[in-house]
Amino acid sequence: MSNYIVGIIVPFEDRYPFKERPPRRVGNYEIAPSTTGSKGRTVEPLRLEVPSGSRAQYRLVFTSMPVPGLPDSLAVGRVVLQSAFGPIWTQRTHVLQKPGWRTTYVKHMDRDFVEVAAGYALTICTIEVEVPGELVLAMRAWRDEALAAVGFVVAVLDERIAQEVIAEDLIVLDEAGEPKGAADHVQQIRAFPPQQRVLEEHHEVLRGLASSDPSADEPIVSAARWYLRAAQSGVTPDAIVFLWIALEALAKPPFGTKLTKIQKKLSDVEWVEQALGTVGIDPTQIAPSVGRLAGLRAEIIHGGVENPALLRDGYYVLEALTRVLLRHRLGTGAAAWPAFPDESNLVSPFRQLAHILRRFPRTHWRPSPS
Repeated sequence: MSNYIVGIIVPFEDRYPFKERPPRRVGNYEIAPSTTGSKGRTVEPLRLEVPSGSRAQYRLVFTSMPVPGLPDSLAVGRVVLQSAFGPIWTQRTHVLQKPGWRTTYVKHMDRDFVEVAAGYALTICTIEVEVPGELVLAMRAWRDEALAAVGFVVAVLDERIAQEVIAEDLIVLDEAGEPKGAADHVQQIRAFPPQQRVLEEHHEVLRGLASSDPSADEPIVSAARWYLRAAQSGVTPDAIVFLWIALEALAKPPFGTKLTKIQKKLSDVEWVEQALGTVGIDPTQIAPSVGRLAGLRAEIIHGGVENPALLRDGYYVLEALTRVLLRHRLGTGAAAWPAFPDESNLVSPFRQLAHILRRFPRTHWRPSPS
């Protein structure tokens, strides 16, 4: 690992530009979330752009535990991991999607002296970068790079040096290399149909969940947890793997079940297709096919591909299939929201009206409650 980790002696310096002086609103930059529907349609958010070509320092901050002998600073490629004690200063954008006919986001930014982790041991990952034209995609790539670097170090030591992510931001620098502004990005914000409503038929199903046992040692319990992790991760390679774990837990017999000779010959794809058939889904009508979705998983796990071509379409199909099988095992019947979360449960002609209004999203910025 000596080719990857090199000790350097540079003490951590909190470069958040407003920690020692009142902030000027014009000195900040803010990046609103990228909002994407499940058909791959991107809704352009309202945002103030960080000028392309600006020098900047990307930061991803973890809580940690003090480790005797650990260097104050480590370089893993161009990612620098530094140990320090909080607090540090940062800014955070908060997003709320309102119900209604039109997709409407209400956003506010906490950027006036946001202190986090006072008194806690921290690991701060920084990357010196040049801001590209598409900052939203760059922030995602820098986060993945920092997480991989931390993974290298954790593999050599253990995870006490990087436990919970507590802050992520971008410090924008001037020509002299001094901090002049800050930016943050809310990852993986989804554009849901704002007019979706919980009806009485859904209330009955939800009340029925009281008889379920989420502590049981059963595949459906494991599948629900993996499905939730995938839904919260959004369109990421990790989520594809999580969804496949959930699908196999739902499609295959419980571990230890004695299988017939025919069952022993079934592939993972065939198990999933067979399970879908039992809930009335024709596997031949699924696009991308279950086999292709298994190939997507293989690209990620065995090929190390971080941005496969099928990632977005594959994610939403896998998510819908997992949701359908989970509902079947829970016995919800047809009383549930659409399997694809961007589909409205309104009836015509209101569904068409809502679909038209979704083409014109609105964003409202409001002062921070604090």
